[in-house]
Amino acid sequence: MAGEALPFPVIVGDIGGTNARFAIVPSAMEPFIRLPSQRTAAFGSIEDALAAALAEWAGEPPASALFAVAGPVLGDRIPLTNCPWVIDIHAVMARLDLAMIMAVNDFEGQALAAAALPQEAWITLREGSPFAGAPRIVLGPGTGLGVGGLIDLPDLWVPVPGEGGHVDLGPRTDDDLALWPYLHERVGPRVSGESVLCGRGLLTLYSAMSARHGAEPRYQSPEDVTEAACTGSDPLAERTIRHFVTYLGRVAGDLALIYGARGGAYITGGIAPAILPFLQGSEFTRAFDDKAPHSTWLSSIPIHVVAHDSPAIAGLAAYAAEPAHYAVSRAERSWKRN
Repeated sequence: MAGEALPFPVIVGDIGGTNARFAIVPSAMEPFIRLPSQRTAAFGSIEDALAAALAEWAGEPPASALFAVAGPVLGDRIPLTNCPWVIDIHAVMARLDLAMIMAVNDFEGQALAAAALPQEAWITLREGSPFAGAPRIVLGPGTGLGVGGLIDLPDLWVPVPGEGGHVDLGPRTDDDLALWPYLHERVGPRVSGESVLCGRGLLTLYSAMSARHGAEPRYQSPEDVTEAACTGSDPLAERTIRHFVTYLGRVAGDLALIYGARGGAYITGGIAPAILPFLQGSEFTRAFDDKAPHSTWLSSIPIHVVAHDSPAIAGLAAYAAEPAHYAVSRAERSWKRN
């Protein structure tokens, strides 16, 4: 079924742990139309969230759906990693009277965005020297830590899904070694990328940093830590964000090595725009490049931060409009009404 067009109109959805964002793609020749975003915690199921998003839609009802979901797609019942929803494909199909549904990993949607969005949709941290036809990586700290790859073939983009956000994260410096026992107390014997490099992970890191320095934590949300760091009002919050950016750079550099991502690295997710001044500093790129014996070619990789408010929606809409330009597997991820 690769390349087969979904029936129009298509409702596309970026289903994360915190927000469910939706849009309508009326046809292959028309731009997508946003629908109201929904907080996942406000609804017991995706069906109810979809009904709320479509409540004021006066156009032709959707004939099919394309969802990017925050978790692996392994069948027609899809549990989300950081949300209690289980997406029942056939229940959604019946509720919306759809002819077809397709579901992909959320960072396949983000990877599609890296191919589909124009240059002005990204803030460049480093121009680098992109290698034509080389793979790209996309990673994003948000409710979790999403990771995806993108392969550039002649006239064809191939998104590569995975759960790379759950890779191990280990200490490297003396400062890390002093901090890590406090992280182990909070997350257990295995510190993964996602246990530190996401919203709740940022708060975990701040709590561990506070304990390591004998300070009483002042903030109860990642947003408060980020604001205090960006305003310069709290040195410990600022130090936490600098550690966060360093660890994100290390993971991103590891992924660039794994994918051979000389085409570029794209940082997305809800946290990146909030900590942009720190990403634009030296900690991120220094940690990204510090991978001897391959530091030289890593230092040539372009690095960009998303400046689009719904990149996965844009990527999904691009695929819905022109599926022949993207090699997205539909095996056991696409369902038609009997």
